[in-house]
Amino acid sequence: MKSYRISLFLTLLLNFSLILFAPLIVLAQDVNTAYLNLSLYDGGNFTAVLDDKDELSYSNEMEFDNLNSGRHYLKVMRETNALSKLPDIIFSNYIDVPSGCKLYAVIDEYGKFSIYKKICSSFYKKKHTHEHECNCNCENCKNCIYKNKRWDDETRRKDDCKYNVMSVRYFGDLKSSIGSKSFESTKLEVMKQAIDINYLSVEQVKELLLLLDFESSRIEIAKYAYDKTCDKKNYFIINDVFSFESSISDLESYIREKNK
Repeated sequence: MKSYRISLFLTLLLNFSLILFAPLIVLAQDVNTAYLNLSLYDGGNFTAVLDDKDELSYSNEMEFDNLNSGRHYLKVMRETNALSKLPDIIFSNYIDVPSGCKLYAVIDEYGKFSIYKKICSSFYKKKHTHEHECNCNCENCKNCIYKNKRWDDETRRKDDCKYNVMSVRYFGDLKSSIGSKSFESTKLEVMKQAIDINYLSVEQVKELLLLLDFESSRIEIAKYAYDKTCDKKNYFIINDVFSFESSISDLESYIREKNK
């Protein structure tokens, strides 16, 4: 009977300990895990293998969650249209993943693994809000964007667009394609097709407008491209392509209405 009571006491003590320390165990796991969002600089489809695990299906964006901190081997292959041709390996190397961080990275035009946004905290949370700001000087917090309360929607949009803007190579191909067209209506159609599936910088929008001959066409594309332009705050730059003040006023009214 005595041994039974001791056994029962130990069982209750163990269960109580598990309940008491379970949150600490979860936090300890979170500290040592990370999240990686990967894409290509030009938004193309690819597949990626991490630490020689099974290949994933092709996509223009891939996520790796609950990663252990430390060094991982990453191989990235671009999708090819040729059925008989093997996928192009555009990156194959080790990457270092810090603990407790959300990493947003691209394989850039030079075949390098580049992190363009990094969110770290003293304990990793997939949904990190301003309620959980980093207030210490530990390794995970020292680069946290929440620490100085400087992270806002505008900053987020700027970082997210950094590698979504159409690459120099593909934008050059687009300009060549437009330049080969004889009719203004065809140029407009090609531009709209490209704008629908890409993001542009203001300078790129300006270059497109200069390929058009008519003022009405330039206004039409300037309005059409506005929502797909990353650095909207610099949209005033394209005013130089218009010949009439009325065109500038028309575009300003359109933008003002969009931002209400």
